[in-house]
Order: sequence, then C-alpha cells, then structure tokens
Amino acid sequence: MKKTDEVEEVEAKAAVKEAEAVVEAKAAVKEAEAVVEAKAAVKEAETVEKKLLVNDNSELLEKLDENLEKMKSIVSKMPEKKGDIFIDWIKTRADYLGKEVDFKPSSLRAYSRGEVILVTLGFNVGSEFGGEHFGVVVSDSKKNNPGINIIPLTSYKDEFEGVDLSGLTEEDIEKSINNNSVYLGNLPGINEKLSIALVNQMQYISKIRVKSPKSAKQKVEKISDEQLNKLDDKIRKMYTKLKS
Repeated sequence: MKKTDEVEEVEAKAAVKEAEAVVEAKAAVKEAEAVVEAKAAVKEAETVEKKLLVNDNSELLEKLDENLEKMKSIVSKMPEKKGDIFIDWIKTRADYLGKEVDFKPSSLRAYSRGEVILVTLGFNVGSEFGGEHFGVVVSDSKKNNPGINIIPLTSYKDEFEGVDLSGLTEEDIEKSINNNSVYLGNLPGINEKLSIALVNQMQYISKIRVKSPKSAKQKVEKISDEQLNKLDDKIRKMYTKLKS
C-alpha cells in the first residue's frame, strides 16, 4: 500500500510538471505570436508612411509638375520687380518647409506684448499684407509656443507715396490714415520712419517667420504703454462690442 501511495505521488508531481510545461508552452506561443504581430504592424506602418510620400505617388508627381508649369507661366508674365519678389518668396517658403521638420520654438526667445519684431509675411493674395515688416506683438508668447500674434507695421511715407508730408501735424496724419489703422509715429531704435499699425491685418504667424530678434541676448524695442493702449482700443472697437 505504501508503494502505491508513492507511485501516485510521483505520478501526481509528473502531471503537475506536465501541466506547467503546457502552460509555459502556450505562453511562449502567445509571446511569439505577439512578436510576429508587432513586427507586422511596424512593417505595415513603414509601408503606409512610405506611401504617404509624394515621391512615391506618380499621380501626385504629375499633378505637381502640371501646377509648377502653370505657376511658371504666370510668373513669367509678371512685371520684373513683382516677379523677382515672388521668386524670392518661393525660395523662402521652401526653406520654411524644410525647417518645419526639426523646428523647435524653444530655441527662440519668449516674446512679450508690445515688443516690436521683424517678420517675413511672404507674398500674399490681393490686399493681404505681405513682405518683410516690423510687427507689434499683441500677446505674450512663451518659448515653447510655436506661434505669435502680431500687428504688422508700415510707414506713413509708404502708404502715401508721392504726398508732401511737410507741415503736417500729428493730428493731420491721424485723420488722414485708414480708420482700421493706428498712427504710432516715430519708433526710436526701429527706423526713422513714421509708423502705422495695420490693425485690420492682425494675424497669427509661425515663429519660423521671425527674423529678429531670435535670442534673449538680442536687443528688442518696445512701444510705449500709451501706444499699446491705442492699439487695444482699436482692436476693441473693430473686433468686439465692448466699450472702451
């Protein structure tokens, strides 16, 4: 009887080990299947990513060539000066597209409300303001913020080219400008021109467009509190129903 008990105990232990081996085997199979599925998912993702490239899509490449030819035809008929500006903008825009991949806003300084920065607005459509201009920062923008709100500036002379400005008072100038703008006058440290803030052209831009200042070490000019209040009042009147 004692021998039978021992045999049963041995057999029971063997059965337990066999069961454990089966469980381990099943776990190993599941793990192997998971690895295979993961590899397949990675391969599929890489394939999808590859398909998303324009260079791998013959239809998109053909579409690109057609539109580039169309644009070339239009630009070739532009006045020389306008065409030169547009061609320069194409180069700049291509540079921006290249920078977007690795652009880190934190590499630039933080910007504060009222600061005046130099930006490139590009070659835009119709009456949209474009080109390289100074702009007033409308709201604070931290280092990690990829964009910034600005009101572009132009000069009174540029707005009224050919007009005799001698003898005009500040009141005369303020009355003569567009109702959607604010006359800021001379901005020390910026240039010697009389500046106008184009409030109706206020816009949010990528910090990639900022030309200067880019680092905290670079000097930055700022408009006065009085000038900033004028901008706030104009924004309030143009875009809200709030009373000043």
